[in-house]
Amino acid sequence: MTKNNTSQYRVVERKSPIWYIRRWLLVVLVLATVFIAGRVEDYYVRRQLADHNAELQVEVGLLQRELAMEKQTRAALSQSRQVDQMASSELQISLKTLQDTVKELEKENAFYRSIMNPSGEKSGLQIESFTVLPVAADRVRYRLVLAQLRSHEKNLRGRIQVQLVGTDNRTLDLFGLAGIKPESQKFDFRYFQNLEGEAVLPPGFVPRHVRVTASQDGTPAVERQFVWPQAEQQHVQ
Repeated sequence: MTKNNTSQYRVVERKSPIWYIRRWLLVVLVLATVFIAGRVEDYYVRRQLADHNAELQVEVGLLQRELAMEKQTRAALSQSRQVDQMASSELQISLKTLQDTVKELEKENAFYRSIMNPSGEKSGLQIESFTVLPVAADRVRYRLVLAQLRSHEKNLRGRIQVQLVGTDNRTLDLFGLAGIKPESQKFDFRYFQNLEGEAVLPPGFVPRHVRVTASQDGTPAVERQFVWPQAEQQHVQ
């Protein structure tokens, strides 16, 4: 029996150098195309970002200008309100001053009318008013007004005494506290007279009311009592 040995041959096809060159050129072309496309896309993306950033910068600038204008407007309005408030406050102060002045003038007018044409049957020496204002913790300024009603043919002359009655029932002479000597505690007038001065209150002395006595030679003394302002406020509270 004869075995036939058959030989198998592999046929290897060799590519030509041109084929390899073309293949590498194709790869290089593809890579170059991808690279260029990436660069182009990166360029356009950067361009879009730059344009968008520029738009944002413009928008930010506009907003900043609007904000600055808004701040200026608010500052102007605030200043205007302050000016209005100051003007309103000054007007209120002026109005209050005018009202106080009118009240004082009305009081003076009523006072002069009461002297020249008094109501009722009152005539002769009258104790019109006594006012006191605090100047310091222990010092006060007082004002006493005496008047002659109806008859003004002659001057009224006499002595005046003002006593402070304290909450502890002590009695002190106001003119003595003011440093006015007894021989100077007199009045002499035809229509009216103001007696003004300052007095220093002793420590611990709290006045409750004031007793004013005006006396003339040959006529009964005139007496009137006034509540001390601070005592009146405490009573009201």
